[in-house]
Amino acid sequence: MKFGQTLTEARRRFRASQTQLSALSGISQRQISFLESGRAVPRRQTVDKLAEALALNYEDAAPLYAAAGFLHWNARVEWSDVAFDEIRSPVAAVLQKQEPYPAYAVNRAGDILTSNQAFCSLVTQALGKGGVQDRLRRNIYDLTLSPDGIGRFLLNPEQVVPHVLRRLNMAALISADARHVLDRNQQTPLARKYAPRSREPMRGMPVFPERYRINTAEIGLIAITASFGSPEDAVAQEIQIEFFLPSDKTTFDWLSA
Repeated sequence: MKFGQTLTEARRRFRASQTQLSALSGISQRQISFLESGRAVPRRQTVDKLAEALALNYEDAAPLYAAAGFLHWNARVEWSDVAFDEIRSPVAAVLQKQEPYPAYAVNRAGDILTSNQAFCSLVTQALGKGGVQDRLRRNIYDLTLSPDGIGRFLLNPEQVVPHVLRRLNMAALISADARHVLDRNQQTPLARKYAPRSREPMRGMPVFPERYRINTAEIGLIAITASFGSPEDAVAQEIQIEFFLPSDKTTFDWLSA
């Protein structure tokens, strides 16, 4: 089935007009019209946005990705796989250069593959040493959303948590591992409280500091995400690097101490 027909049928099942889908997805009504009529070819990010806006689960989203010619990613990619032989050392070097600011590499499901010392120190200062830290620090979504995680130190959860949930929900559309992460976190207090807000259309770019109170310090971190390869390369897109920069002098001094 052609992509335009598949998208039209999915939109009608959702009972949304092209204008309504435009508001939900952030894609112009004109572009949606072109996609449905076959006058435009979708990019991978476009399909991601449409699938999320139409609230498609993993199985229902598969035909949309297939019609667009993209892999509906489900395979588990290990950081030790030969596919990443050429980037492991450069990634480690980039993370080290980011010191004294936190940075880590994650896969689509949020599993933390490797990190720098600044990130480890930040987590240790927040959670202490031992079992809780060792368990939660393996996945960034667990670390943020768990009642025992760093989310409880957030000063602006109304901004941060909906953004985290949107990202996890989008990942769950195309990753079975991310679906499992979503399943175990969607009933946490933070997820339940902010899930309605996460389903609201995004307005503008989600650029804001993540503000935490850790011990007696109030710090602000601005996240930057980098990915590998082209948007069509499913394996490369599985890995992302997250950098954090201080949003103010207090945070700069705290991280540099």
